[in-house]
Amino acid sequence: MTGPGSGPDHDGRLRELVLIRGLLTGIFLILLFGAVLFARDVLFPILFGLMLALTLRPIMRALCRVGIPAPLAAFLLIGGLASAIAAAVYSMSGILSDWLSQIPQMAVELRWKLASIFSSVQEVQDATREVEQMAEGGSDAPKVETQGAGWLSTLVGHTANFGTSIAIGTILALLILGSGDLVLLKILRAFPNDQDRAGQIIFDIESRISRYLLSITLINMGLGACLAAYLWLIGFPNPLLWGAAAFVLNYLPYLGGIIGVALVALGGLTTYPDLASGLLPPLGYAALTTLEGQIVTPWLLGRRLELNTIAVFLTVLAWGWLWGVPGTLLAVPFLVLLKVICDNVASLKILGDFLSADKSVAAPGPAHAEPR
Repeated sequence: MTGPGSGPDHDGRLRELVLIRGLLTGIFLILLFGAVLFARDVLFPILFGLMLALTLRPIMRALCRVGIPAPLAAFLLIGGLASAIAAAVYSMSGILSDWLSQIPQMAVELRWKLASIFSSVQEVQDATREVEQMAEGGSDAPKVETQGAGWLSTLVGHTANFGTSIAIGTILALLILGSGDLVLLKILRAFPNDQDRAGQIIFDIESRISRYLLSITLINMGLGACLAAYLWLIGFPNPLLWGAAAFVLNYLPYLGGIIGVALVALGGLTTYPDLASGLLPPLGYAALTTLEGQIVTPWLLGRRLELNTIAVFLTVLAWGWLWGVPGTLLAVPFLVLLKVICDNVASLKILGDFLSADKSVAAPGPAHAEPR
């Protein structure tokens, strides 16, 4: 005899509730993706400021321990960092501007050098004629310069918008660091029944984010220095500029290395007289990035911070689709943040195990033994 809470009708209602819950979850995720997509200009400076504050928090505490007040320490830290970046950008701006202005001419020269593999003889002739016209100041040369100027103005516009977001995020980081432990106290007050657990999660997030981003910064500096030394040894022009570019681009997982190798290939093929010599710079760049990604970074970060490459790739792909270059910049730090939360919340342990790069699994018991 069945009770009032069982039977086919009860099971059918449970299935309907599960289906409704799944549909509501799907609708929520779609709305969340839409909100994140359209609120990029607001959310990116906030997330960047939070990540920067978490990264600099250990240094901030060290300054406070020697007796420097939190507002003054935050101003010295953020001001010193901004001044160093501004000085580096200013010192490289002239070289970078000259290189960007030469891109249209470099593209034509590259086409001319690769004309031997073109399938059409007419294309070879067109490429040769373009090079001659640019050398002689022919009537078609201003057209190339105009197109280059339009492309350059678009790039400058996007760079200015990105720089504005970075500046807003830096100001937010200054305010967070200057407030001392105010933000931490506000968060702990929101969890009156579990403040110890909340504090542990917050400090774990701060420790891992700061360690990850500081380690990545040191790794990128090493990559840029090695690339600059390699390019200097083979006589490639402006090795310091390319080393600085490798340092910045390596913050973009996967995409940064591809862009860097492509740009160095463009410069190499237009600088050296033959194809074999022109391939030396990009091949060296690719070898250094491979060594960094496969050996140096996993060794320095350790197993606790090492992430599943599939999860990293999918996260970079999703954030790149949502926000473009700013999204790829924040993708991996966001993934580290998510992994820390999953490691400290029991209900999210399965997701945390998937995000980890640890290959160890539990030994199979008798029930999982393979049949003879």
